[in-house]
Amino acid sequence: MNWVRKVNKLQFDITSHCNARCGACVRNQNGGDTEPELSLDHLSLDIWKRLCEEDTKGWYIGQLALNGNWGDPMMHPKLVEMVKLWATNHPETFVTIHTNGSMRGAQFWADLAKELRQLPMHTVNFAVDGLKDTHSIYRRRTDFDKILENIKSFTSVGGNARIIMTLFEHNKHQVEEVKNIAKELGCRALVTRVSHSKEMRIIDKNEDYTIHAASDLSTGTEMPSHSETRFDNDWPISDLKNSAYWIHIMDTMDETKWMDDKKCPWFNQGEVQIDPWGTVWPCCHVSLFGTKMTKHSLGNEADQTILRQRTENSLKKYSLYDVLSNQWFRGHLDEVVEKAKWKVCQRSCGVCE
Repeated sequence: MNWVRKVNKLQFDITSHCNARCGACVRNQNGGDTEPELSLDHLSLDIWKRLCEEDTKGWYIGQLALNGNWGDPMMHPKLVEMVKLWATNHPETFVTIHTNGSMRGAQFWADLAKELRQLPMHTVNFAVDGLKDTHSIYRRRTDFDKILENIKSFTSVGGNARIIMTLFEHNKHQVEEVKNIAKELGCRALVTRVSHSKEMRIIDKNEDYTIHAASDLSTGTEMPSHSETRFDNDWPISDLKNSAYWIHIMDTMDETKWMDDKKCPWFNQGEVQIDPWGTVWPCCHVSLFGTKMTKHSLGNEADQTILRQRTENSLKKYSLYDVLSNQWFRGHLDEVVEKAKWKVCQRSCGVCE
């Protein structure tokens, strides 16, 4: 598995801080207090700068996703500067940022939109899980009105936004109303998806209730897992593809990289995960075991080599090239995937021998 040759997508958790207490989140206890073993950190700006200017210099990165497995990207104090650095060094990248949107002020969102506009394509996905009466049932500790204000601040200066609505039994009847809100706020699309957790219990101080994923009451079956309604199909794209930079990138790409598919979908997509502590993992599922949290102990999910790789896959110690070239990525993972050795691969991605 030649990860160096294959990788063209990076998914980052740039922080383990978050303002919300969502029911199914790995960082809190049943929608309540933050896990006491979770190390609260922001990805080092120095590491990010080095990644942009040195580690990935001349490296085609088609997609960059700032995700929220451990925290909300908007909580990083240097986010706007990080986006500017990336856009300067990788104008070819389609950047996607996921957020609950319930933080910061109008100027921040305007500044973020200004930097993202330098890229040929970008989108910020705002989580809006219903209307004011239902949104915070799952997306706890967030402010519905503030989210809508922030979306408007972002789109009004040219930011591309989508609303992502997770469907539960308590909000599935509000899709049309959320769709109308998305249009009014200048969003490009509304995406609906069913919660990956069929049932979750919230226990926080004097609150104790259960949330159920959406189903079709007439048949008892789950609703469609994913649906997107676009309001504007003419997404702005820069003239990058006509530039000398783009032509150079395309001329130097190795087209055979797409022909060596394995059983690992993340490898096939050319994507890796980087956590808030600067450690590189083959996917977001395996990255859960990169922490020392008891609730994510290895058990029979993976093998003990992950303990060593918490250090050996660190960008604090090595370059991205060096990490993806180490024996664990180049050799050990190949055998793990081909022989379906890890339960986490079997369960999350259907990998079988």
